[in-house]
Amino acid sequence: VYPRLAWYLCLVPLAPSWVRTDIDSIVTAYLKKWTKLHRSACTACFYLEKSNSGLGLPCLSHCSSKLQALKFAHFLTSSDNTVRRLATKDAVNDFHPERFSASREAFMSLSDSPELSASSLGEAVKKRLDSNFQQGLLQTLQSRKVQGALSRIQDSAPDLWSKVVCSLRSELFSFIFNAVSETLPTNANLMLWKKRTCDNCPLCHKRQTILHVLNNCPVLLQRGCYTSRHNSILTLIFNTLSFVAHGNLTIYVDLPSCNVSCPTDILTTAKRPDIIVRNNMLRKIAIIELTVCHETNYDSADHRKSSKYQDLVEFLEDKGYRCKLFNLLVGSRGFIQMSHFKFFLSLFS
Repeated sequence: VYPRLAWYLCLVPLAPSWVRTDIDSIVTAYLKKWTKLHRSACTACFYLEKSNSGLGLPCLSHCSSKLQALKFAHFLTSSDNTVRRLATKDAVNDFHPERFSASREAFMSLSDSPELSASSLGEAVKKRLDSNFQQGLLQTLQSRKVQGALSRIQDSAPDLWSKVVCSLRSELFSFIFNAVSETLPTNANLMLWKKRTCDNCPLCHKRQTILHVLNNCPVLLQRGCYTSRHNSILTLIFNTLSFVAHGNLTIYVDLPSCNVSCPTDILTTAKRPDIIVRNNMLRKIAIIELTVCHETNYDSADHRKSSKYQDLVEFLEDKGYRCKLFNLLVGSRGFIQMSHFKFFLSLFS
């Protein structure tokens, strides 16, 4: 749609408020239908950059404003003195701090850097408007107490999440997108939307929230659903480590399907880490513990696992090994704590 409208959006000075009201609303309605988002979901996720857990789709009102500003940027750097004078006059006269003005945005960018050429000024205008637009979207999302909780979590690799989610089939894509927006039809949400009179989980009869479904239902835990999810991720990590490991490394994993038991000289307690990587030549050991938790519980999960294996780390160091514990935190909605996954660099350097 956007490539077909770009010429008209540049040529015709449409009011941004009109584009927002009459065009963006139609586009947003179709996007919600496509992603099966609930009507209460914040739409900022559609237009946020992928580095902020968005889809990075073009917003027509923003594109219209940007194209108009780029047009005025060319006017302000025109070789014709009359064109430059009229463009400058229009920018000065149209100074209203509460209203967008394409000429003012271009003029302010030129005022900040008078030496810019036409092409450089255009890039400066685009960068300025894109930055302001993205900051506004992020502030809107973060102002939502529930739906904006994930956007306030740092170091969660949102660009990687967006890339992977966009490659999923439609049913999974819709499920994860609604889970992130806290708009899955759980009984708690259905009661909030006045669709039900009870918010209890049909399995355990506790309040059925998204956190409860994805992480905390005791019946699902007893059935092994969470364990199966954990082991699937652990298998992927183990296979990746096995593929890139060189000859001096020995990898032990705590998986029912893998017959790779850890030797008793390393594991002398009942505590069983998910993966142990031993460098026989350098006498280095990496203890890798995977935790699949709700993204808002990263800190508590990290602290809990660090405390759990501190005695084992000290025991191995007393035996002459250089030992380090890596807590790998994976969110139940697909986000990962990136700083913890950088252990690959230290393991194989």
